Amino acid sequence: MFQSPSLGEGGLWRLVLLGTVQLGLPYVFYATAIKQVTALEATLIPLLEPVLNPIWVMLALGERPGPWAIVGGLLVLGAVLGRGMMMMRAGRLTASSG
Repeated sequence: MFQSPSLGEGGLWRLVLLGTVQLGLPYVFYATAIKQVTALEATLIPLLEPVLNPIWVMLALGERPGPWAIVGGLLVLGAVLGRGMMMMRAGRLTASSG
């Protein structure tokens, strides 16, 4: 039977602090900043975190992402960027023709 590991002494407080600071604080900053950027920028900002994670690991630890990880990151980034541009173009056409 699988037994979950214990948090250890002070582990629960560290977990709460990590969850609050690492996860909560960026969302507060994002919610505040989203009022100052375009819709395309607001779409790309949260996309960049998971796409750039392998790059941060490479810079900090020297672990290089594999070729498929790079292809996947470029694919995700290109798809979101393309969709954002198509939405902006469609919005402009609708606004200018009305």
